[in-house]
Formats: sequence, structure tokens, C-alpha cells
Amino acid sequence: MLKLSLYSTPLNGTTKFQIPRLRACAGPLVTQQACAAGVREDIEGPAKQIGELDVLVDDQRTEWARRELRRVDIFRDSFVRLSSSISSVETCN
Repeated sequence: MLKLSLYSTPLNGTTKFQIPRLRACAGPLVTQQACAAGVREDIEGPAKQIGELDVLVDDQRTEWARRELRRVDIFRDSFVRLSSSISSVETCN
């Protein structure tokens, strides 16, 4: 079965390291935008995969599989918050 824990690593790395580094970026606007673009690129892949998994929840035959895939919501919400964090950092710089 699917290992949702695989999504924890990029999520934790982005939350604990990349977002704070982006907030602390005091260089020119071009540098800040490049940092934000890099963070966005890092979360786009996992965020897209989580969206695809969300669609699969109702297709599962067993309750256990449906319950496991519903955990995808937690990760999707986290990636949405990360995207919002990136946007808020860009607008305040």
C-alpha cells in the first residue's frame, strides 16, 4: 500500500528550513523571487501527487484503504499552507 510518510520528508524540510530561509532572504527582489520559485518547485511535485491520490479515495474497495487515503487530506492541507506561506513572504518583501 501507499506510504504517505514519504510526503512528510519534503513537507518537513520545506516547513523547517526553506520557508524560514525564504523569510530571512534580504537580497534584491530578483533573489527573493528566485528563492520563492525554488521552494514552489520543490512542493509542486508532491502537491500534485497528493491531489491525484485524493481522487483515488472513493475508488478504493476496502474501508481500510479509503481511511488510509483520506490521510492525504492532512498532507494536502499542509502543502496549501506552504504555498500560502511562500506567497505571504513574497508580498512582504
